[in-house]
Amino acid sequence: MEASEWKIIACPHCTNLVKVAGHLVSSKLACPTCKQAIINPASPPRTVPAGPKPSIPTSRAFDPTPVRLRGSNREDWESRAPELREIDFKDRLAKTTDHDGSQQLVTPIRRRRNFAKDAHGTAWEGDRRQRRRHGLRWKMIRRFFSRFGWLVSVMILALTGIIYRYRNIYSDQYHSNYVQTPAPAPESLEERERNLERQASITILQEIRPVLDRWFAAKSPADLRPLVRDPERVIPLMEAYYVEQQPFAPLEILGRLEPENLFPFKQFVVLSLEKRDFSQFHVTLEKGTDGYRVDWESFVGYGEMPVGTFRMKKPTAPVLMRFDLELVGYYNLDFQDREHSHQSYQLNPVDGSPPLYGYVVRNSPAHDKIKAALLRVSNTPCVLKIRYPENSTQENQVEISEFVQKGYVIRGEDLPPPPSIPDKSFGAPGVPSK
Repeated sequence: MEASEWKIIACPHCTNLVKVAGHLVSSKLACPTCKQAIINPASPPRTVPAGPKPSIPTSRAFDPTPVRLRGSNREDWESRAPELREIDFKDRLAKTTDHDGSQQLVTPIRRRRNFAKDAHGTAWEGDRRQRRRHGLRWKMIRRFFSRFGWLVSVMILALTGIIYRYRNIYSDQYHSNYVQTPAPAPESLEERERNLERQASITILQEIRPVLDRWFAAKSPADLRPLVRDPERVIPLMEAYYVEQQPFAPLEILGRLEPENLFPFKQFVVLSLEKRDFSQFHVTLEKGTDGYRVDWESFVGYGEMPVGTFRMKKPTAPVLMRFDLELVGYYNLDFQDREHSHQSYQLNPVDGSPPLYGYVVRNSPAHDKIKAALLRVSNTPCVLKIRYPENSTQENQVEISEFVQKGYVIRGEDLPPPPSIPDKSFGAPGVPSK
């Protein structure tokens, strides 16, 4: 259908222009916009009544929440933001009567900040200040290198030469005059303590050596008198011992006095020695105002009577003896019904004879001292007072009436206990250690 066969008419209700075919102009039509009937479309349009004209819409709605975009997509969204955001039509659009028909609008269009250009140094379109600053900065850098570049080059070459020189020195010590000497390893705290203890042991050994030389060179008990500890009490015991229990005999030791065999503890010193038959024994010395003196009682394992005589006589009065004390659970014969009233211990004599079994009343002072002495150990040397019970039928079962001292040295309550010597016993001369 040709263009001349089309007619354009105006809807009398909404003033909307409707394009109608020529042969339908006299027909009854309906406006496609307002759906109202167009009556007599061929007649001239009616005069629009006076009133407010419909205004041009000033804004349009859209979803203001942009999609979470990153990187180049976000930059693209921000460049297209004027098209997506709520646009003020008065700034964006203009009527054809407001200008002369040219493309230049009366009101300029606002532009968004271009962040893609900001990353390269431009803040806003048409802003040249930032680029000018960058140009000045590079100009100053070029000027500095043009004036002082030779100095920087010389410093770099000198530093490179120094590094190369020292690298050759320390990498090939066999072809140079420089020899690397390893630094001594730092002394650990344990090694330092051991060295200090060894120095102290050497000093103590130098002090006790004259006393021990005279002690082992003695030919009679009279030669031991000026060397014994607590002479007023011990000398009568010593003279009676060598007459009644054992004859005096000089003792020969094997080897030398070594600092490693010395165990000092406050004013006491215990020295471990070896005899000709390779059995070990210990000598205990105490430092007094006149020097070191030997504890004769612990040296011989003194008891008021020999163990054999004690078994034969069965004294009912307490007798002072030295034993190696050990906890056992032996209840038999004379004490078979006293398990709840007495605690049993095994008493190993110093001279190596068969052991005795001692019984002490539970929760008595002697029992409390024995428990304290055996705390965290299985056995310990000690000084006891023992006796046979009335009407005793067994020679190996005795009562412990008093716990005198832990260790073979009678020190008293105000003196420290003897040093503990691992894996060695306080055997007397002539008695092999266990």
